[in-house]
Amino acid sequence: MGKNINLITKNIVNICEKLSIQYAVLSPGSRSAPLALAIIRNKNIKHFVINDERSAAYTALGIAKRTNQTVVLVCTSGTAALNYSPAIAEANNQCIPLLVLTADRPVEWIDQGENQSIRQENLFEPNVRASYQINISYPDLEAEKEGYRIISEAIHKCKFPYPGPIHVNIPLREPLYEDIQSRSKPDFKLIRQEFTEAELTRKRYKELFQQLVTPNKIMVLAGMLNPDLKLRKTLDKLFSLTDLVFIRDITANLHDFERAITYPEQVIDSADENSLKKLQPQLLITFGNYVISKKLRNFLRAYPPSYHWHIGSAANFIDTYQSLTRVIPVSPVQFFSKLLQQVKVFEKRSYSGYYRYWDLGNKKAFSEVIQKRKKEAEFDILATILNKIPKNATIHLGNSSIIRQANEISLVDNKYAKHIDVYSNRGTSGIDGCLSTCVGSSLVNDQLHFIIIGDQSLLYDRNALWNKYLKANLKIILIHNKGGQIFSRMEGPARQKELDEYFVNYVETNFKLLADQHKLKYFKTAGIESFDKIFKKFLKENGLPCLLEIEI
Repeated sequence: MGKNINLITKNIVNICEKLSIQYAVLSPGSRSAPLALAIIRNKNIKHFVINDERSAAYTALGIAKRTNQTVVLVCTSGTAALNYSPAIAEANNQCIPLLVLTADRPVEWIDQGENQSIRQENLFEPNVRASYQINISYPDLEAEKEGYRIISEAIHKCKFPYPGPIHVNIPLREPLYEDIQSRSKPDFKLIRQEFTEAELTRKRYKELFQQLVTPNKIMVLAGMLNPDLKLRKTLDKLFSLTDLVFIRDITANLHDFERAITYPEQVIDSADENSLKKLQPQLLITFGNYVISKKLRNFLRAYPPSYHWHIGSAANFIDTYQSLTRVIPVSPVQFFSKLLQQVKVFEKRSYSGYYRYWDLGNKKAFSEVIQKRKKEAEFDILATILNKIPKNATIHLGNSSIIRQANEISLVDNKYAKHIDVYSNRGTSGIDGCLSTCVGSSLVNDQLHFIIIGDQSLLYDRNALWNKYLKANLKIILIHNKGGQIFSRMEGPARQKELDEYFVNYVETNFKLLADQHKLKYFKTAGIESFDKIFKKFLKENGLPCLLEIEI
């Protein structure tokens, strides 16, 4: 027979440490105790204990997004694991590395009326990169060694060939609380895999870039990305030397570009059929993840490019615009750095005025945005907030109305735009973990963390505040517009007599009591009139996490 369960789980955690796991998020439970205690007692893995499993998973997601490192999640058996599902789906769609360790009952007790047991093997398929089961509930030497190999493989698969969540289900047999007396060196074998990023040969790059001579209308479109200073500098040089049309989401973290088209939705909205054909690209080059704008997506589907290249180390055959012709599996910074070295290819092109045409529409759209601010209070207050976010801050944007409006407004009027990082849960676009994700990010980074969130989203994820780790760098900005008002702006729901009862579904809540309950400093303002004065106090508070409620 092998060692006791506690020593095996300790070795599993030691493998995590040796393979560079730095953070773990745990939820209380008995079946998971051997794993959780081994993590808590490991001095090199920083842990957070979050009671609510759904919030815990989103907290881990926020930590992983901020650090670009794999984060371990641990929960007990039964429905606890099911509560990880929303965040795992988000991590899968956003390519965020999570190592999900679910404790389980021994296999012979599944479907046998045993307490707190469900079918956990392959529980998160198909929203994980891979699923494993470690058979150590009857530990023998072979099973033990196989378990260590599986953990090593799972940790590597969290990052390679591209990041994402990996599930390891671990049946554990009682006794769960045996003392570990052994002080001997861990007797497991580490398995490492060396990785190099996919490289295209110089000849292949030359062939690719020669194809840029022919199309006169080239659009570069950036979706959701983590901040990347080298990429920003590379693109800045590239766009200053070419007439490429550059469009980017607010979540692309490429805010500060003079030659970017900031208001593509308004440009498309104001264009007639003839103008839309002029806006149509011949070659579309995309990178990053999801694009927020539905109008832009629909435009590119209705007026498709002749060629569409997608760039990315984790590039899949995802054909969002139904025009994909080439997948180039290298990082955007590598691709555009090589392109910058070959910028002379653009000198051979005959310029069609494609950028100039988009730019004229973009300048006209700016005045439309100003008019919209005058007409819509919620849009105006959000624009004001975005313009006042200070330097070296992080913004998390809630889903539904807020992310759409923020993308429409952008950060172009904020003088610190290039020093602000923007995140949002746009992998699945759910409202269920926006606050938890921001909290997770704030725990491992000392920048001011602002989350702009609606009342429905905040109430849905209020358990994000139910932990003992909240830091003073957390700044919650609540747009209290009384329910799911996005449905009031959607033609279908807005026509229904059940709009208020079913779609908006406002439930009155006293947010000051919520703030007091979780020891948040509370501020409140109604509309834009008193906003500046209150917002200054909100920013200056540095002793407690804060909640600013803005009634619309």
